[in-house]
Amino acid sequence: MNNKSKYVDSFLEKLLKLIPVEIVLVYATLVSFIPEEFYPHLIIFLVLLLITPLYLRYALNVNNYSQIIVSTLSFVIWVFYLGGPFTFFNWYAHWIAGTILIVFSLIPPMILKSSAKSLIKNRESHNSGSVKSWREI
Repeated sequence: MNNKSKYVDSFLEKLLKLIPVEIVLVYATLVSFIPEEFYPHLIIFLVLLLITPLYLRYALNVNNYSQIIVSTLSFVIWVFYLGGPFTFFNWYAHWIAGTILIVFSLIPPMILKSSAKSLIKNRESHNSGSVKSWREI
């Protein structure tokens, strides 16, 4: 495997790890059952926004706090793209949401890197029997 394909694999892997797919799917499922009113959409969004970093940290064992922050922001951007409570504002435009989603999806995987300290920590935890989350960068 050459360096270019390693970079592409690494980029795609990071991109997938930065999207809290489970939380986005829970959101999409829950909003399909509620009336098209602002407050139910807002409540579901806020509850899942609070749950996202906790889910990443404690359920998926992600220890990289930069990744947790970016993934939580990713949830906000995905909800913005899906509409959610944002559609109730006059300024909301789906094409803008789509553009933001695309741009945001490109930037964080390029700049978010695993630090050498976290790599050493992950090796040590692997040797001690604890397993690194498949989700952590």
